[in-house]
Amino acid sequence: MNCRNAKNKIKAFLDGELPCSEQEILKQHLKTCPECSQEADSLSKTWEMLLELPGEKDVPDIVPGVLERISRQEEKGSFPGRIMEWAEVFKPSFATATVFAMITGFTLGAGIAKSLSENYRNANMVEDTLYIDIFSDLPDSSISGAYISFINEEKE
Repeated sequence: MNCRNAKNKIKAFLDGELPCSEQEILKQHLKTCPECSQEADSLSKTWEMLLELPGEKDVPDIVPGVLERISRQEEKGSFPGRIMEWAEVFKPSFATATVFAMITGFTLGAGIAKSLSENYRNANMVEDTLYIDIFSDLPDSSISGAYISFINEEKE
């Protein structure tokens, strides 16, 4: 076993999660490799120190205090509380307005695009060599290149 594989398996080894065959191979490597052995010892000591830290029972629980403060703010009719109430009331209206704005934008955009394209066709701007020459450097596989190919086919 090389050091890279051994270092990747040290944590699983210390947690007792390696299969027996891999445990034996890793044990042999740790006996012969001082660098990996030192890393395993260091990791083991780190876990022991972490386990000695105070548990969650020693940490004060702040959730009840925070919930009490929130309820007091709501009773006072605080500004953020009122905003949230209004947001809940108008949530359906915001969604409807958004959908309406999107539909209107798509409709107007399609109408404007159609109008512009008809104006360009009517003004024969598509056949203007200067207009087409600005696209001459584009690769044929691009959208613009395909458009120019389409226009040139229409001319013929």
